[in-house]
Amino acid sequence: MLRLGAYSPSTAGNIATACIPCPAHGLTCFPRPDPSRQYRALVSRVDGDGNEVAGIRLPDIAVPLGTHTGWNIYAEPFPEGELCDRDGSFAPFARTRAERVASGDPRPSLEERYGTSARYASRTETVTRALVQMRLLLPEDAERFVEAARSRRPVTLPVAPGRLRRGGK
Repeated sequence: MLRLGAYSPSTAGNIATACIPCPAHGLTCFPRPDPSRQYRALVSRVDGDGNEVAGIRLPDIAVPLGTHTGWNIYAEPFPEGELCDRDGSFAPFARTRAERVASGDPRPSLEERYGTSARYASRTETVTRALVQMRLLLPEDAERFVEAARSRRPVTLPVAPGRLRRGGK
């Protein structure tokens, strides 16, 4: 029997579990990292743009203006023990082929990808229509995505207004 503050290895093998008595549910267990053990960091599979392929692909991912990540790149000194700033990064696509080539970015530019802002908006509308039909997006939210796509003009803007930059800042 576990007692208050006792630890036991989890099935993952790298996290210990602290169990405390809970009158309503019996024991309540909380995972506690064990700094003495290594763990394997896992990341999602990504497409050619670097966007995750798992889950529901909302318009910002299905018709992207850049790469969205759920992580940040850090240089030394790494923020040891810091977990609160893991809100991801956004790396915008180059606007034109010339900008892409000059920067060495292998991802197609906005111009190569969509050609015109109208085509970008049209693709967004197609994606939102499919998501509504599959009951994965509310019609009023689909309208907002389409309105935003029509107002963005991505071929002329380097990045959509209000998008996250590295570290969410």
